[in-house]
Amino acid sequence: MAQDLKNEIKLVAEPILTEAKFDLIEIKMSRFKGEYRLQLFIDSDNGVPLDDCARLSRLIGAAFEATELFDAGYLLEVSSPGLDRPLVGYRDFRRRVGERMRVDYVKNEKETSAEGLLAEVAEEFVVLENKSGKREIPLADIRYGKIII
Repeated sequence: MAQDLKNEIKLVAEPILTEAKFDLIEIKMSRFKGEYRLQLFIDSDNGVPLDDCARLSRLIGAAFEATELFDAGYLLEVSSPGLDRPLVGYRDFRRRVGERMRVDYVKNEKETSAEGLLAEVAEEFVVLENKSGKREIPLADIRYGKIII
């Protein structure tokens, strides 16, 4: 049921976010005394200004009101996912070129990791650079990346 509701939330919110040039990164959902608490984490190539979070929250909230998704009420929060979240996929990595990071990935059926400067991102791979040189890691093998702060 919860996954179905998350899919419905995504169907309502994603077109609004896409039109505003934002990506829906994650949906977190909890329920207390019948009321849902929804956290929509978004990102864009230009970051996530607070004013945009407020504006998008109003737009998405109005779209939710036009549906019957939440009969018992809900609290909606639209925000940036933060620097410590795991990076997954081409768009996440592309936004972080030039930053130091750790990438956990699978190579020859074994889990491994690498650290370095994210030097390049292509549709199929990322390139990390460190003292040992450059390492090309296929995106399909990456479990996640984390920025080193």
